[in-house]
Order: sequence, then structure tokens, then C-alpha cells
Amino acid sequence: VDVLAFRKCRAGVSALRIGITTGNAEIESLWVHYANGGRETLALRQRIDKGGSSRWIDLSGAQRCVTAIGVVGDTEQSRRLARVNIYAK
Repeated sequence: VDVLAFRKCRAGVSALRIGITTGNAEIESLWVHYANGGRETLALRQRIDKGGSSRWIDLSGAQRCVTAIGVVGDTEQSRRLARVNIYAK
């Protein structure tokens, strides 16, 4: 699991997307921590090759204040570690 934690919450987030810029990745799921203490797990189960990205994954509820995002997956099928970018809208 790789974790992206924020010092201040990222307000107004309604969806996330994963992009891969180096290597290939098999992403199983994402988990999201919210400022109110809640946590949500988002199933993805997708292989993403270099230059590719996932679909937009909607968060539950209205726009949320995100404090951390965890990516569960691996780069086992890739020759090098994948660089994962997380996009929010």
C-alpha cells in the first residue's frame, strides 16, 4: 500500500482517477480518509499500462474533504516500479 497524506485536507473532492506515467500497475483498490474521520474503500481491479489511466471513481456523498489516499496494488508484471499519479475533481 502506498499512501498520499495531506497536511491540510483537500476540500471539494467528488471523484478520483489514477494515472500511470512509468511502468505498469495492477491496482486493486483505493482507500480514502476524510476530515470527519470516515474512511471509504473504492474497488478498482484494473491493470493500467504506462501512459494509461483509470476511469473517474466517484466518492460517496457530496464533495468531500480528503486527508489521505491509499493505493493498493502492485507492479509485479512490470520490469520497473510504476509511478502513480492521483487526480481529483
